Formats: sequence, structure tokens, C-alpha cells
Amino acid sequence: MPDYWDFRVAEAVAVMRQVQAGADPAALDHAIGLLRQTVAATAHGHPNRAIHLQNLSSALMLRFTFTGLRADIDAAVDAGLATVAQATRGDPRLAQYRHQLNRIQVERIRLFGLPDDLDAAIAVLHEVGAEPDLQPVQRSMLAESLGAALHRRFLRDHDPGDLDAAIAFGRTAVAHAPDRLQALCELGNTLCTRIQVQESLDDINEATDLIRQALAAVSPDDAARAALWFNLSFALRTRYVHTDDAADLAAAVDAARDAVAAISSDRGDRGSYLVNLAALLHMRADLLGGATDLDEAIALGREALIGGVDGQESQTHQYHLAAALITRFAALGRFADLDEALNLLDGAAQTISPDKPVDRAAAVSALSIGLRIRFECDGTLQDLARSVDLAREAAACPLPPAHRGMMLANLCANLRLSAMHTGALTEIDEAVTAGREATVLLRAPSSKAAKAMANLGIALRTRFELAGALGDLDDALAKLQAALSAVPAGHPDRTRWTSHLAITYQIRHARLGELADLNRAIRNGADAIAATPVRHYDRPPMLDQAATALLTRFDLTADPADLHRALEYLTEAITTSPPSHPQRASYVGNLSIARRLQFEHRGRTSDLDDAIKLGREACRTVGPQHSIRPVTLIDLCEALQLRFERTGQAVDLDDAVRTGEQAVAQAPAHHPERAAALYSLGLARRLRFRHAARRQDADAATQAWREAADTVTGAVEIRLLAAYQRAQLAASSPHEPWSAVADGYATAVRLLPLLAWHGTARVSQQRTLANWPTLANDAAACVLAAADPGWALELLEQGRTVLWTQLLNARADRAALGVAAPQLAAALERIRDELDRTTGVVPTQASGS
Repeated sequence: MPDYWDFRVAEAVAVMRQVQAGADPAALDHAIGLLRQTVAATAHGHPNRAIHLQNLSSALMLRFTFTGLRADIDAAVDAGLATVAQATRGDPRLAQYRHQLNRIQVERIRLFGLPDDLDAAIAVLHEVGAEPDLQPVQRSMLAESLGAALHRRFLRDHDPGDLDAAIAFGRTAVAHAPDRLQALCELGNTLCTRIQVQESLDDINEATDLIRQALAAVSPDDAARAALWFNLSFALRTRYVHTDDAADLAAAVDAARDAVAAISSDRGDRGSYLVNLAALLHMRADLLGGATDLDEAIALGREALIGGVDGQESQTHQYHLAAALITRFAALGRFADLDEALNLLDGAAQTISPDKPVDRAAAVSALSIGLRIRFECDGTLQDLARSVDLAREAAACPLPPAHRGMMLANLCANLRLSAMHTGALTEIDEAVTAGREATVLLRAPSSKAAKAMANLGIALRTRFELAGALGDLDDALAKLQAALSAVPAGHPDRTRWTSHLAITYQIRHARLGELADLNRAIRNGADAIAATPVRHYDRPPMLDQAATALLTRFDLTADPADLHRALEYLTEAITTSPPSHPQRASYVGNLSIARRLQFEHRGRTSDLDDAIKLGREACRTVGPQHSIRPVTLIDLCEALQLRFERTGQAVDLDDAVRTGEQAVAQAPAHHPERAAALYSLGLARRLRFRHAARRQDADAATQAWREAADTVTGAVEIRLLAAYQRAQLAASSPHEPWSAVADGYATAVRLLPLLAWHGTARVSQQRTLANWPTLANDAAACVLAAADPGWALELLEQGRTVLWTQLLNARADRAALGVAAPQLAAALERIRDELDRTTGVVPTQASGS
């Protein structure tokens, strides 16, 4: 028959149930008082004492959920420990007591960090799990608790074995636990943790499925729904990063909205839910270009910070808000957004601890990107140097492969930009190495892999500009084309990559003279400009690139429409860039070229004066080691020569020679622009020789052109022109023997096959050779004058049979290759057929073909 204390316990349990149903939590004080009295009145060893202790522990834990007081959860653990100690070994409720105790211990560890309790809880659970007489339900309950405890210990110690074991126990609990909902939630949460470490697509798919099952089972008013929606949004976002499936991103945004809607406004972790939604909206804005999503992301980020969260969580919130602000700055050009972002990132990077490597690397990398962007806008070299240091720091963090790949892709971009301004080959080599590693680590197809591929392509092109290896240029084109083919039409980086593809085509045209490359550069450049907002910080360099391509085509075709459009582009680029912009010198220098071409087109001296004034400004503002400095000096040298020819002012001619010498000094051996610098200097020296009759000027011109013709990294057309000018100068001098004239012409003839190289279309080869119709005849005539008829015949045949010789070489005997490597021989056959394909004819056959 029930005694007095049984009635008191029943009264306490009834109060607990009423509170769980929504009654005033203050009533729990009375219930806990009744239970404490009951425990005190029940003798040790009494069979009901363990039950009373367990009820007391439950009541204390229930009150803790309302008060959050450490004293309540500590008392709940103490009562649970007493419960387990009081129960006899054969008590059928022992597993239940231990299960409840462990849950309380794990929650206390989660909130207050007690590693000794965690290890003790795991040890107890292993001990209980080893008992042979456990019922299946008891064993599944233990599996659930042990999985949760191992998960928490992994978060503390980062032992992968704990995480794998936690997932194995969690799967057992899901299969057999009576409270399957709790088991689903815990296993889904644990899988989300492993996803952050390993990013296994199988884990992502399993977590997504489990969380959706839990959401289907949980009641609409259950507080657990918020965490479930949060975890589902995380899993879907991670899957989107791996697959680029826009449906996953849309579903992740919806799940994040449901999570925010499900969490109460007074929850301390509400900020994390807001930032999660903000990050997803930012990702969608990146994908689709939606200003509404981006503005909402920024508003949510600010709301999260207003909540007053401290410590690590606050720094993560700052990072996400800053990233969205940088994206909006890129789209709208509001410097207030950029400055706010950099202030936030500085704070986050300084305070996120190294034991959060993914968060710290993301914050540090984002700060490096922000500093790089500010450098691109105002040219502060300290920003560039710091951005490189920060990118190296981020890449050195211990990260999962995909995260490390993204950090390396950013390092590649920063080092490339630095190398452009310092001319350091070590930096550009490091950039290419980082870019190649990034493309290996980031799985294709994905937008992240495409970005790494594009950054590598741009770095390879820059290395060609600094070192002149043609293989880098071809590789750069392939990488940029691959990146563009991997992303949809609306991808936010597509316009920038298209612009870089245009630059690369333009550079290859300058090296090889293929008109199709120039036309591709102009088309791609126009596409990039049309897709870029007027205030976007990427627009001025796009305008500059397109203008230079148009100027090159105007020089070839004399179409005034090209010149007019180039002038419009360059004027906009200059007027929309601040005076300290790091690329302003390039814009000003190219406007100088445009004015010079305009002078040549309509003959107004004022245009030439403007060209020289602009050229001097460009030379003053460009850095001494910047990759474009030699080109800027070359252009000024040529403009000064033009004005001397127009006005006869010797000061311009002397200035042209000095500027040409500076250009040569700025382009060391193997620099791609050294041949052009030497050629321009030779022209200035020859002009002064004709004006002042100084023999040393003629000798210096001859030496400059001889070296230019022999500079293998130079554009072939420049090299051939240098050899030709050297021959012409020698022929006009009474001091030079015919052998010197013949040597210059012979060098020019030997360069003809390179000028019309086999990799260009046949019609382009024929058009190129048509520009040199008498070269072989002139060379032969000079050699005959030097009394060497055999050499004359050789040069004549060499100049007249360029294309025929290429055809014969392509049909060389491949029998041995066919035996040794039949697949390679077949591939060579296909390549030969492609090279032999003609796409048109030139009406007038060049005599040198």
C-alpha cells in the first residue's frame, strides 16, 4: 500500500508533467523540494531510493532548461550519479538510469566543457554495453548515448576514430532505438560534423535523408525543428558546393528560412541561424546575381551582430557579413561597403583561434581578398603585400582538401598580381604551383574548381608576359576556356574570365600575328564589358583591354570606327579610376597610343602632343618593376620620334633615344618585350644618325637590331623587322661590306617560317607572307653582290618555298614511329591533316611563299 512519500512523489511528478505541458515553471521549485524531502526520508538500500533519485535528477534538469543555471545541471548530475550508485547490479532499470545520466553529462559538457565527465561517461557506457544480459532496447539506448558522447569528445580532441565510432553507434541506435526521432537527430548532427572534416558525398546524402526523416516525424511545435532545419540547410549547401546543383542551393535557402522561423527571438544562438541564412543568400546572389538576395544577406548579418554575441561566434558573423559587403562593393562600387568589410575582417582574423582552422582560414583569406581588391582600386602597395602574406597564412592552415584548394586558388591570384608589380619570377612560379595544386584538390565539375582553373590560366599568362615561354600562353588559353565551359551563363565570375580570355588571345596575336586571335579578343572583350555594371571595379581594366585590341586592329585595317571606340573606352577607364589606381598608368599609356594613331590618321599635331604628354604621365606613374613599364617606355619612344620627324626638334630625338635605352634596361634577357624595346631603340638611333651623322648611332642601331632579331622570346614580326632594318641600314652605309647586308637579310629569311608558322590557318600564313613579297629576292641579290652564288640560291629557295617545305616536313617518313608507337603515329596523322586543311585563299600569291 502506498505510503506518505509515495503520494509526495506522485504530486511532484504531476507538477513536472504540467510544466512540460506549459504550466508556470516556478512550480518546479515545489516539486524539487518534495523530491529532496523524499530522498532524505528514504533509507539507503531501499528499493525505491534509486527511483526517487532519478525523479529528482529529472526535475532538476527540467528546471535547468528554463533557468540555465549551472547549479541546477550540476545537481542533476549528482542526483544521477547517486541513482546509478544506489541501483543494484541486477536492477532492470540500471541501463535507463545510466542512459539518463549520460545525457545530462553530455549536455553539461556541451554547455560548460567538462572533459573529465565526458571521458567518465564514455567509460561507463562502454562498461554497461559489455554486459551480456542487456535487452535490445537497452543496447540501442546505450548506442545512442555512446554515439553522442563520442561525437562530443571528437569535437574536443579531434580524434577521427571517435567520430567514425560515433557514427557507427548512431546507425545502430537509428535501427533499433525506441525513440527513433532522437536517434535520427543525433546521427544527422554527427554526420554533419564528419562532412565538415571529410566532405564525403555519401555522408552528405545520408545526413540529408536522415534529417528529412526526422523533420517528418517531429511535431510542428517541437523546439528541435529549428536545429533540424539548420542542419538540413548545411547538408544541402555542402552538396551544392560539390555538385553545383542549383536545386540544392534553393532548398538550402528554404531550409535556412524555416530554421530562422522556428527559433525564438530570445534564443542566444539565433545569430547563428541568421548568419546561416545570410551566407546562403550570398551564395545565391553570387550564382544568380540577385541584388535583393545580397541586400537581405547584409541586413541579416547586421541583425546577427546587433544581437550582441561574443567570442568565436561573433567573429564568424563578422566574416560572413564582410564577405557579403565585398560582393556588393564589387557590384556597385560603394567604398563604404569595402571599408566596413575590411574593418570587420581585420577583427575576425585577429580573434578567430587556430583551433578553428576552417573558420580562421576563411576569415584570413577573405581579408586578403578584400585587401587585394582595395589595392586594385587605389594602388596601396602595403595592401598588396599584406594580402599575399595573409593568403599564404590561410593556405598553411590544416584544412580539408576542398577548403585548402580554395585557399591555394586565392594565393595563386594574389601572387600573380604581386608578380605583375614586382616582376619577381619566383612569385609567379609560386603562383602557378599553387594554382596547379588547387585544381587537383578541387573536384570538377564545380564552380570552385572552375575558379581555380581560371586563376591558374591567368597566372600562366602572366608568367608568359614575364618570361616568354609560349607553352604557358597556350596552357593559359586552355585553362580559361575550360573554366568558362564549366560555369553557367549567369555565373558572377564569367565576365571577368571572359575578359582575361580576351587579353590572352590578344597577347597571342601579338606574338604570332594570327588575325583570328585578335578578332576573338575584341569579341570577348565586348561581351565582358556589356555584362559588367558601369560602377563595377572590374570594368576599367576590361575597357582598357578592349581598347588595346581595337587599336591593334585599327593599325592593321585603318577602320576609324575601331579607333573611335577605343578612345571612348579609354576615356571612360581613366575618368572612372582614381589617380592612385594601380592600372591607371596602363590606361593613360594606351590612350597615348590612341592619340598617336589618331595623329597618324588625321595629321593634327595637337593629337601627337597629347600622346606624348599622356605617355610621359604613364611613365611617371608606372612602378619601376611593373610588367608594363617596358611597353610604356617603348610607346613614348615611338611618339617622340614621330614628333621629331614632324617638327625637327632635336630635343625630342635625344629624349627618344634615352627613353629607348630605359626600355631596354627595363626588359632583361628573355623578357618578351626586350626585342620590341631593342627595335624601337634602333629606330631612334638610326633617326639620329640620319639627322646628326654620328657613326656611333648607326653602330648602336645595328647592334640593337642584331640582338632584337636573335631574341627568341620576342614577337617574330618584330625580330624579322629588326633583321630587315639592320640589312637596310647596312646597305645604305658606305662603311658596311655586302656581307653585313647579306647577313641581315639572311636572318630575316630564316625567320619567315616562324612568321608563318604551321600552327596558324593556311590563309593567315599566305596573308602574312604576302607582306614580304621581295624579301627572298633582295636577300639573294645582296648575297650575289657578296660573291656567294650558292648561298644566294639557298636563300632564294628558302624564302620562296616556306609553305611547300612545311608540307614536306609534315609528310616525313613515319614508318618507324608507326611500328614503335602506332597510336602516336595515328594522332600525328590527324594533326597533320588538320594543319593541312585550308580555310580560304588569298587572291594574290606572295612571291615569298
